[in-house]
Amino acid sequence: MNKKLVNIIGFLVLLILSVVLVSSFFKSIKRIREGDAIIEKTKVKLEKLNEENKKL
Repeated sequence: MNKKLVNIIGFLVLLILSVVLVSSFFKSIKRIREGDAIIEKTKVKLEKLNEENKKL
């Protein structure tokens, strides 16, 4: 009985750790995508500013 209980608890811990790792992986991918979008917006702003400076 004790061995079965240890096996069940071990499986539950493994399941919880897997869920935590997968969710943190997806969160990091989301942060990377948001960072890339911010970089692109900044590039566009810099290009516009450079064009305005060239006109002056």
